[in-house]
Amino acid sequence: MEKTKALTAPYVPFKTFLTTLDHLHSHGVPNILDRSFFPSFSGATQSQIMSALLFLGLIDDKGIPQDELDRLVSDKENRKGYLKAILLKKFENLFAADLTRVSPSQFESLFSSDLYNVHGDTRKKARAFFFGALDYTGTAYSKLLTQRIRSPRKKKPEANGAASMAGSGAVKKEADVSKEKSHGAIGGDNDNVIKAMKIITLADSGKIVWLGSDANVLELKKGRDREFILALNDLFDEYEAVSKESQDESASLL
Repeated sequence: MEKTKALTAPYVPFKTFLTTLDHLHSHGVPNILDRSFFPSFSGATQSQIMSALLFLGLIDDKGIPQDELDRLVSDKENRKGYLKAILLKKFENLFAADLTRVSPSQFESLFSSDLYNVHGDTRKKARAFFFGALDYTGTAYSKLLTQRIRSPRKKKPEANGAASMAGSGAVKKEADVSKEKSHGAIGGDNDNVIKAMKIITLADSGKIVWLGSDANVLELKKGRDREFILALNDLFDEYEAVSKESQDESASLL
């Protein structure tokens, strides 16, 4: 017998989920809902939205909208009550434990990977969605569940040359890096000065990625070089915007 693939608990930012419902309210619920219905969202956000709708039973595995979605979209006045009923059904084991009395460790045990198919950073985002939904629907829960746990700082290893720049905490702020020469950091040891630098932190791994150049894009003539640099810059901006939206949603719950 083929094993049914476990559905993943919603991990899209809760504010984005509400925006999705409002988008459907404005444009109408289609016969079949797929990613193409959300052209203004990034591909990653589109996938998160579809996954959330499927887990909550708002669409079936073919993308056909269910009655619960129609009610959430059309009846905004009673949306909170409809959503709470869905949460009670889809997170049954959590509510059965009494969220006003459950301890943080017990909650983590109940919010299991087996039941909700979430791991690592996705698990953190799924928790953020859940508590965002509880706040929105006015559902009581122990505030201990969303308190930030302080962990001792780890001592950073000393930087050992420019090659360890990204992993050793020696990454400079953009304003500082732009004043320094790139000795081995960009294309070998040379006398070129870094004139432009952009740094982002990857959302899942926490690793740092940076984009640097000794060229001032404003001085480049129109052509392939200039278009290539601008395209890379746009990719960095898009990734950073999506990551910031998720971080803001999580931070608002802590």
